[in-house]
Amino acid sequence: MVVFAMIGIASTVVYAVLYVTLRGRLGSLKANAVALAASAIANTAANRRFTFGSVARPPLCATTCRDCWSSRAAWR
Repeated sequence: MVVFAMIGIASTVVYAVLYVTLRGRLGSLKANAVALAASAIANTAANRRFTFGSVARPPLCATTCRDCWSSRAAWR
Protein backbone atom coordinates (compact mmCIF):
# COMPACT_ATOMS: atom_id res chain seq x y z
CA MET A 1 0.00 0.00 0.00
CA VAL A 2 2.91 2.35 0.71
CA VAL A 3 4.35 1.82 -2.78
CA PHE A 4 0.94 2.53 -4.34
CA ALA A 5 0.66 5.79 -2.36
CA MET A 6 4.19 6.88 -3.26
CA ILE A 7 3.52 6.27 -6.95
CA GLY A 8 0.29 8.26 -6.66
CA ILE A 9 2.09 11.19 -5.04
CA ALA A 10 4.87 11.10 -7.64
CA SER A 11 2.28 10.97 -10.42
CA THR A 12 0.52 14.02 -9.02
CA VAL A 13 3.80 15.94 -8.85
CA VAL A 14 4.67 14.96 -12.44
CA TYR A 15 1.21 16.09 -13.58
CA ALA A 16 1.54 19.45 -11.82
CA VAL A 17 5.03 20.13 -13.19
CA LEU A 18 3.99 19.20 -16.73
CA TYR A 19 0.85 21.31 -16.54
CA VAL A 20 2.64 24.40 -15.27
CA THR A 21 5.43 23.95 -17.83
CA LEU A 22 3.08 23.47 -20.80
CA ARG A 23 0.33 25.94 -19.86
CA GLY A 24 2.12 28.96 -21.31
CA ARG A 25 2.81 27.26 -24.64
CA LEU A 26 -0.35 25.23 -25.21
CA GLY A 27 -3.01 26.95 -23.18
CA SER A 28 -4.67 25.46 -20.14
CA LEU A 29 -6.96 22.93 -21.86
CA LYS A 30 -4.30 21.32 -24.05
CA ALA A 31 -1.71 21.45 -21.27
CA ASN A 32 -4.15 19.68 -18.96
CA ALA A 33 -4.86 16.96 -21.55
CA VAL A 34 -1.18 16.32 -22.29
CA ALA A 35 -0.12 16.36 -18.64
CA LEU A 36 -2.99 14.10 -17.61
CA ALA A 37 -2.34 11.59 -20.39
CA ALA A 38 1.40 11.45 -19.71
CA SER A 39 1.01 11.11 -15.95
CA ALA A 40 -1.74 8.48 -16.30
CA ILE A 41 0.40 6.33 -18.60
CA ALA A 42 3.43 6.66 -16.32
CA ASN A 43 1.27 5.93 -13.25
CA THR A 44 -0.20 2.81 -14.83
CA ALA A 45 3.22 1.52 -15.86
CA ALA A 46 4.76 2.19 -12.43
CA ASN A 47 1.89 0.58 -10.52
CA ARG A 48 1.86 -2.41 -12.83
CA ARG A 49 5.56 -2.98 -12.25
CA PHE A 50 6.23 -1.94 -8.66
CA THR A 51 2.90 -2.41 -6.88
CA PHE A 52 1.51 -5.45 -8.62
CA GLY A 53 4.83 -7.02 -9.69
CA SER A 54 3.78 -7.67 -13.27
CA VAL A 55 6.60 -8.24 -15.71
CA ALA A 56 4.35 -9.02 -18.68
CA ARG A 57 4.17 -6.09 -21.05
CA PRO A 58 0.72 -5.58 -22.55
CA PRO A 59 0.40 -2.69 -25.01
CA LEU A 60 0.45 0.14 -22.47
CA CYS A 61 -1.24 2.79 -24.58
CA ALA A 62 -4.09 0.50 -25.57
CA THR A 63 -4.58 -0.63 -21.98
CA THR A 64 -4.52 2.93 -20.67
CA CYS A 65 -6.94 4.16 -23.34
CA ARG A 66 -9.32 1.32 -22.54
CA ASP A 67 -9.15 2.09 -18.83
CA CYS A 68 -9.72 5.82 -19.41
CA TRP A 69 -12.69 5.06 -21.66
CA SER A 70 -14.16 2.78 -18.99
CA SER A 71 -13.71 5.48 -16.36
CA ARG A 72 -15.34 8.06 -18.60
CA ALA A 73 -18.32 5.80 -19.22
CA ALA A 74 -18.71 5.22 -15.47
CA TRP A 75 -19.08 8.97 -14.84
CA ARG A 76 -22.09 9.31 -17.16
